Amino acid sequence: MEDIRPHLRAIRRSLGQALHDARQKQKLPLWKIEKQTGLPARCVDQIELGKGEPRLEDVIRLARFLNLEIKITFQQRGR
Repeated sequence: MEDIRPHLRAIRRSLGQALHDARQKQKLPLWKIEKQTGLPARCVDQIELGKGEPRLEDVIRLARFLNLEIKITFQQRGR
């Protein structure tokens, strides 16, 4: 069976970068996100860095706060 850990790391990095870019574009400091969403600034920072295993609920809460649309696409792999 294929090791999926590299795929999970890539997804977390990509997700974290998108959230970080949106936060920077809106010039929002971590403390303000913590105050508005209830998510600890350290948690948000770790998600943005692609570290840990963030809860889907936290990612959705951040995306909504940052006014981001979430799209998930599955494509058939070539064999």
